[in-house]
Amino acid sequence: MSNNTIGLGEASNVIEILEIGSSVKLPNSTRDLAIQFVERLLNSGRDYELNELIELMLLVDDESLHEFASICKQKIY
Repeated sequence: MSNNTIGLGEASNVIEILEIGSSVKLPNSTRDLAIQFVERLLNSGRDYELNELIELMLLVDDESLHEFASICKQKIY
């Protein structure tokens, strides 16, 4: 696992890192959705780079999560 790769059980930490990096504090409902989304991806057994997770969040059909991912992409990558 490389330094930029996220492993299982770290979904809430991933979202916290993205919130800090993007300077966006998500409302609880959006944060919960983001955590569930990342958990589902991580449970697939594959490791993801942060930029991959952001790109995949852009595909989610939820306006607030899509907006968050867009801000993350601009500010972090």
